[in-house]
Formats: sequence, structure tokens, C-alpha cells
Amino acid sequence: MGSLSVSKVAGFSIMLGPIIGIVGYFLQTLLVFERNDPTSGAVIVPLINANPEMMFISGLLVMFGLIMILTGIRYLAANLTGGGEALSGYIVALVSIGVVGWIITVGANWTIAGLDMATEGANAGPTFAIAQGINTVAGILFGLGFLILAYCISQGDSYNKMFAYIGALAAAVLVAVQVLFAADVLTDGQLASTIGGICFIVFTLWSITIGREILSE
Repeated sequence: MGSLSVSKVAGFSIMLGPIIGIVGYFLQTLLVFERNDPTSGAVIVPLINANPEMMFISGLLVMFGLIMILTGIRYLAANLTGGGEALSGYIVALVSIGVVGWIITVGANWTIAGLDMATEGANAGPTFAIAQGINTVAGILFGLGFLILAYCISQGDSYNKMFAYIGALAAAVLVAVQVLFAADVLTDGQLASTIGGICFIVFTLWSITIGREILSE
């Protein structure tokens, strides 16, 4: 334990957290949701309830991945340069609320997975609907925090600016899609989820490069 440092923990967290989280996301998408529209309660609720073990495993991965991401982002926000440190409080607040929201969504899915549909099935629909609302709000807030972080990093000299610009673009797309979906302008839940997944892949690749730079400091 003596060889650990704040920067080492942050580097490994920002590098590995998104990988762990995205593995959990794709386990859900491919093995539980079977590539169906993840916002369709009529389709997804029975699939969640029929796959409690996979929902538990994938949810754990998502949850621990998010906690690791938050740990890494807190370090990045605390060590911004180029004037970005003035916005560090907003970054941590937005990302933290987004992470908490997504973790609540994991808990809601576990609740649905554990229901006896014969006697408690009436609770599944409202639980799923509330989880979807929280998931959308969490996506918007996390995306805004991610966007501010990427912008701040692009203004400093600590990390690769080009990657930061790409990360900022991915964050802007994520926020725009989530807002449009919440406002019912974009009604295709599967398309919104796919775009969100692509944005998170970009975030993952960018996070790996940042984690490696932190570990090499």
C-alpha cells in the first residue's frame, strides 16, 4: 500500500473505470436487452425480469466503473491549469450527480429483476419509467460535466489538446441527444442509446490516454 499515490490511483481509475463500465453496458445491451429499444418498457421489463443474474453482474460492473470514473475526474478537476480550475466545482458537481443518478438506475433495474411478476408485476412499469427519467437527467448532467472538463483541459498544457477537443465534441453530442430525447424531439430510443454508447466509447478512449499520461508523470 505504501507505493500508492493519489496520482496513481487517479490514473488507474480514469483509465480502467470507463472500460469496466462499458463492458457492463454492452453486457446489458447485447445479452439482456437483445439490442431492443432500451426505453421500451413493454419490451425491456420482461427481459430484465427474466435475466436477474446478468442484470446483477452487469449492474455491478457499471456501478464500480462509474465510481472509478468519478474518482479520476475529481483528480483531473483538482489539477486543472490554464484557468480551468475556476470551473472545477461545476465539473465535480455535475459528474457526481450524473453518476449517482446512473447508480440509482442500476438499483431500479435490480428491483425489476427481483420482482415476482405474478404478484408484483404492476410495480415494474412505474419503476422502469422513473428509472428512465433519472437515466436521462443523469446523462445530461454527466455530459455537461464531461463537456466542461474537456474544454478546461483543452485550455491547459497538461494533456493532449486534440483529444480534449474530440472529447468535448462527444460530450456536446451526448448532451444534445439527451435533451432532444427528453423533449420528445428525438423519439427513437434505440438511436439515442446507440449515439450515447458511441459517445461513451470516445470518452473511454480519451480516458485511457489521460490515465496513461497521469501514470507517466
